[in-house]
Amino acid sequence: MMYFSEFTFFFMLHVAFAVRPQNTMDSSCSKTDLTSDNYYVRACSESPESYCPGREVDEDEQGEIFMSFLATLYGEKNAGKAFETHVDLNIIEHDPNDTQNRDDIVARLSEILAFANFSVLASSFSNNIGLAHLRLNQDPEPAALADIYRMEGTCIVEHWDVTQYRPANSTNPIAMF
Repeated sequence: MMYFSEFTFFFMLHVAFAVRPQNTMDSSCSKTDLTSDNYYVRACSESPESYCPGREVDEDEQGEIFMSFLATLYGEKNAGKAFETHVDLNIIEHDPNDTQNRDDIVARLSEILAFANFSVLASSFSNNIGLAHLRLNQDPEPAALADIYRMEGTCIVEHWDVTQYRPANSTNPIAMF
């Protein structure tokens, strides 16, 4: 049996969702549809090398930055780039099986990326908190993961996750998803 964090990171790093460029933006920016509810992320060539340390921004821009993090982590499956660009060096990590060291977290995520198979079902951002709900496609039953991130301005500074396994004898056909 996997440890909680091994499952969580395994689940997080191999996402299957559509990433489609939009033709409605000028040449310096493009939009990417990341979720089933058509939340768009603006990816502009003038993006900073890193959003950390954080600076003050309004909630709309903060939400776009968070969705950019999700696109890099889940869409590109690039934990190193996602964390270097969006996550504070001193991230507060609440996973009991992880360290408080960002580089250790990135190394672990990067190893798991090649083996995971999952889908982002929903994502949301409000009041400095971003959420991603994912489905891990595994045998014999799928599992659900909720990743929760707290931002200070433009920078992700804290992370929680919750994992739920669907029992083989589940009576609810739409349980967890």
